[in-house]
Amino acid sequence: HFWLFNKGCLQLGAYPDMPETVEMTPVDHLARSIAALALAPRKELLVANLSNPATLSLRAFFAALAGCGFTAKAEPPAEWQKRLASIGEENALSQIKDFYTGDLSAAPLPVEQTATLAALGALGVGSAPSYEILLPLYLNYFKAEGFLK
Repeated sequence: HFWLFNKGCLQLGAYPDMPETVEMTPVDHLARSIAALALAPRKELLVANLSNPATLSLRAFFAALAGCGFTAKAEPPAEWQKRLASIGEENALSQIKDFYTGDLSAAPLPVEQTATLAALGALGVGSAPSYEILLPLYLNYFKAEGFLK
């Protein structure tokens, strides 16, 4: 869903200027974290929420994409939604546009992961790589696979 949204916005040339945050956690980091937590001795049940504690605003994310050669401009959500209503099936947003027809002004929900991050730190599992590393890696992969052009 996340990359369909991004690709569709790039195809449209615009994204909704909404208070959404972007969080990306590589699967190898998640796997390493899950394995460390599952194998660590403990006396009680552990509930572990995990996402990358470093997030980007949607505006900062698209600015980073622009720095890699993929541009889209911020638009007020209502204007963007009008454009969204008229896209064809060639736009990646066509598969998920129903998710974006309502109110886009809600703030993202927080993820409580303080105890998880502390447990991972005690186990020697570091944080996910920075977006300066992740974005070019992901974008190069998507270009090589023909998903992004």
